[in-house]
Amino acid sequence: MRRWPSRSSVASAAIGALLIQAACCGEAADGGDGAPALPDAVARRGPYDGMGRYQMDRDDGLRGIQGLVELAGRFGVKPYRQLQTRPYDGTWQSERLIFRDLATGAVLVRLTNDPWAETLSYFKGNWSADGQYIVFRRHPGMWENSTATHGPMVVRGDGTALRNVFRQYPSIREHVCSPVEPNVCFAMADGNKLVRCDLRAGVAQRPIREGLGCWRLKISPDGRYLMGRSNLSDGRLGLWIVSTDGAERHEIPLPDAIHDSYQFHPSEKKVMFWYEGRFGTEGFVQCDFDGRQMTRVPVQFDWNHGDMSRDLGVHTNGFVTRIAGDTWSPLEPLFARPSVEYYDDPCHYNGYLTWMPKDRPWVYATRMPDRPYLAELQSFPAAIASDGAVNRFRICCTGHRRGNLLDNPDASPDGTKVLFNSNMLGRLNIYYAVVRLPDRPSGLTAVRTQEGIVLSWQPPAHHAEIAGYHVYRSATSGVGFTQATHRPIAGTRVLDRYPSAGGATCYAVTAVDHSGLESGLSDEIAIEAGDTTRRTVFVEAETAERDPKLWTGFDGAASDLHYLWMRDRRGEGRARVAVEVPPARGPWRAWARLKGDSRADFTVTVGRKSVTAAAPLARDWTWTEFTGTLDLPSGKCQLELTSNRYGSAIDCLALSNDEQFAPSERPRVRWPRLPAVLGLRGEAASAYSVRLMWQPTVAASLHHYNLYCSERPDQAPRQRDLVASPDRAAVLDWGLSPGRTVYYRVTCVDRAGNESAPSASVQVALPALRRVAIEEPPAGVIEFTAPVAGEYVLWLRLKHRPGGDPYVAATMDHGPAATWTCAFDGLSDDSWFTYDPWSRFWLTVGRHRLVIDNRTRHALDAVLLTNDLSYRPEGHVNINAGW
Repeated sequence: MRRWPSRSSVASAAIGALLIQAACCGEAADGGDGAPALPDAVARRGPYDGMGRYQMDRDDGLRGIQGLVELAGRFGVKPYRQLQTRPYDGTWQSERLIFRDLATGAVLVRLTNDPWAETLSYFKGNWSADGQYIVFRRHPGMWENSTATHGPMVVRGDGTALRNVFRQYPSIREHVCSPVEPNVCFAMADGNKLVRCDLRAGVAQRPIREGLGCWRLKISPDGRYLMGRSNLSDGRLGLWIVSTDGAERHEIPLPDAIHDSYQFHPSEKKVMFWYEGRFGTEGFVQCDFDGRQMTRVPVQFDWNHGDMSRDLGVHTNGFVTRIAGDTWSPLEPLFARPSVEYYDDPCHYNGYLTWMPKDRPWVYATRMPDRPYLAELQSFPAAIASDGAVNRFRICCTGHRRGNLLDNPDASPDGTKVLFNSNMLGRLNIYYAVVRLPDRPSGLTAVRTQEGIVLSWQPPAHHAEIAGYHVYRSATSGVGFTQATHRPIAGTRVLDRYPSAGGATCYAVTAVDHSGLESGLSDEIAIEAGDTTRRTVFVEAETAERDPKLWTGFDGAASDLHYLWMRDRRGEGRARVAVEVPPARGPWRAWARLKGDSRADFTVTVGRKSVTAAAPLARDWTWTEFTGTLDLPSGKCQLELTSNRYGSAIDCLALSNDEQFAPSERPRVRWPRLPAVLGLRGEAASAYSVRLMWQPTVAASLHHYNLYCSERPDQAPRQRDLVASPDRAAVLDWGLSPGRTVYYRVTCVDRAGNESAPSASVQVALPALRRVAIEEPPAGVIEFTAPVAGEYVLWLRLKHRPGGDPYVAATMDHGPAATWTCAFDGLSDDSWFTYDPWSRFWLTVGRHRLVIDNRTRHALDAVLLTNDLSYRPEGHVNINAGW
């Protein structure tokens, strides 16, 4: 029986994971094989220090910072036509990859994989209002005209059904999703048309307004107005505002240049902006839609790096400003004591910040530290702590490097996932991190009728993304739940016609969002039949009201992704957590999931009675029983948690009056065993790609497949070999090298992250290629001979010099000039560049003439042409950022 993976076993996990049900009781499934672990050398790279904190990770030199070695080493041409689904239904093969952050265990999902550049909207607006769709820009070229393969793209929230959309117009730019209408997106078409787009159909509707330019498109919090910066009707530069129904248009002429930091006021019918480079001395300006009553707000707040609710603005560098109508309070520092150790000492803040939902105090910020460090996605509450040190923790490393790339983080409507741009695998692609599980349903009731059991419940507090609910039942309180619903149900009421025969029946409900992410179990309800006196209750420690000595931390192996840890080396940390105790007699025993390098201990006190647990020395979560018993009154009860041992970490509590209960042996949810994949077969589709197919797995709990590629037939699946997490039983694996022999294995993964045994391996040999490498001395005009006909790729090596334009133009024979942008990524001053597809040329055998027009100040150091499109030169290869 497979256990939930420890930190050394983070091969893969489903984004739709019932983490609390799996992790809270040790065993994730009733059946299944052990999860294959990463090699020790990789697993021990994680900087976790065992006391709730994480040291900053460093680049491993491969751009495979998450151990994805196979993918990090690939560089090849993408076969777009072959990646269309067959029969073609308007979608492309899913580019999804689901893996774990090696440091924190966070579930990361790579949504895209393209040799070009893919970017999110500069100021959020990428999520549909219900989280069902994600909209992004797949750059087709320097001037961004849409093509059959590039342009505006839409993908479902779970990373599937990738579509090239809104192609009625040659160019669609500056998209922003409506915050209130789930299937609506707005964008600029053909440069001057403001259009409304239907996300479900993937079509752009007629223009709302024409004759508009736009630098950055912004939408008001109520979804009623759009704003852009351009030349106005009288030729002056300023801001225009248009209602989403096209009925209103307003213009605000501006006397001076402004930056990208223009946006709508959070609660008033006004706009805000700051003049270029002057927010640090003048603050920002706010005014009504007609530009009258312009007032300066003397608050030095850069909205590019901040976010706001209706009454609070939060900045990534650790400041807040309170809002009351037009009144803005002076900035108040959140990080008043930066010397307080929280997990490491970051280089600087910078980065960007996102925050959803707006009534939840936790925000998510990115950082772009100096090399050789990697960037991170971190979280902290928008609340000033009594001791001046705000609780901060890392979610994951993002892999973002300095240069001309922006991470553009964007939280989903319920704040469960955060999108970000990253070049961690050498391409500028889009990822998201699972930062929080959906809230749990509440108020579950059950009534026995002649037809069966009628269950009803209340939606969770935040439910913008919720697609439906699953019902679970068990014959034993607290544990052994099995899924009673085949698919999520849309309503909040259901009839169970087939409850368990005889004995007690306990029910619980979960909420499922459009990405497949599932909440933990709600509070259970027991039907009055059989023995209902034996009850077990689970409590999340991080829900407690705590003092500043106890901090919240993030761990992908924690039951609800978060936990508490004692950060102060002196004194005692205290927290109070509310528990709903069922009407059942005691005495009650208690267990807790604990860990800590210096051992971990906690005391639970109810009234005048206390019990204490001391966990063994361990870095992994360990269920530990408290000594003694507690007397718990029925109904609402307050438990006090205390610890005086630095680094003690507590995940969750289990309380039970069942003498036979032991959490390490009794899983909360029993998942059916997923069978091993059968019928895997593969064949080379080209010298650079392999087509694989297998028999589909028919199981209600299936979430996705994992595809592994290695050079050994008996290799157990591991994260370093993971190459795809598809939703269908067919994959085209591309980016391989000619002449290589590879072995594939496939597993299926359920919604709880349980992975099946791997399939039998299949061997595929890719056709060999007579490799030609033409190295020429750097020059403006190069005459050379091609000994073999075929498609060649051009590589240029440049030595960095400051200043100048980023353009290089390459002309082969008498063809058109192909213009490149060559912006250094900041990792090396001596880099190779290529520019797919404008670096590829079809050559015949014989003499050719290459003209290189280097308009940069960088020195051209080497020129290389090769017919091996997967070739990667020796030395540093610059990350392709596009325009």
